[in-house]
Order: sequence, then structure tokens, then C-alpha cells
Amino acid sequence: MSSKKTEPSFSFPRPDQPSRCTWAPDADPADNPHTRKYPNPPNQYTLYPSILHTIGNTPLVRLNVIPKEEGVQCQMYAKCEFLNPSGSLKDRAAWRMIEDAEATGVLKPGYTIVEPSSGNTVPQPQQPAKSL
Repeated sequence: MSSKKTEPSFSFPRPDQPSRCTWAPDADPADNPHTRKYPNPPNQYTLYPSILHTIGNTPLVRLNVIPKEEGVQCQMYAKCEFLNPSGSLKDRAAWRMIEDAEATGVLKPGYTIVEPSSGNTVPQPQQPAKSL
């Protein structure tokens, strides 16, 4: 067994560096530098063609009592990710990973998806994969 230290083939931005984000609260929303990729665009369905069409269409609700009680001077919102099919925000990540793997040819029909986690990410790829 080798005791050589290997460097990772990727790098993470250091958290102690100045932010490079150009977003500002008073900026024109059309100039927002952040992209939004919804697994499924918001719609008015009451019946969905499959469970996959419900991923990511979770409501954003305004919080009123907590900000008032805590003296918060801005509007606060909460994203209700518990309304995703498995009850977790990880549905979005699982669906995006599967979608990207299919688009790049890494995942093809008939392949097996192995999810090595022992945590609560385990169920997330199962539902999209079963519904493909």
C-alpha cells in the first residue's frame, strides 16, 4: 500500500476569497447572472403524465410571522421542498444527475444506476430511474 499523497483532479474555490458574484438586491432581474434550470417548467396541471413532472414544482411561500417577531426588515420566503415526490430537495439533484448523464451518453437504456450513499440520498435516484 502506497503512502503517497495524491492531489485531487479537481479544485474547489476557497471560501475565504472575495465573492465574484455580480448579483445585487436592487439590480434589474433581467441581468441576474444566476441561471435557473427547472426539471419541469411550472405549470397549471392538476393531473401529471408521470411523477417526474412533479419534481421541482414546489411552492415558494412568504413567511410573515417569523420575520416580524425577529425584526427582519426584508421579505423572507421558504421553498416547500417537502412537496417533492420523495419529500426531499434531493429529488432535484437526482433528476439533474440522471438527465445530465443521459445527455452526455454516460447513462443509456439498460444501464444500472449504483448510488453508493447510505444516507437519505439513496431513495432519490430510484424514482426517476424507475419512471424513465
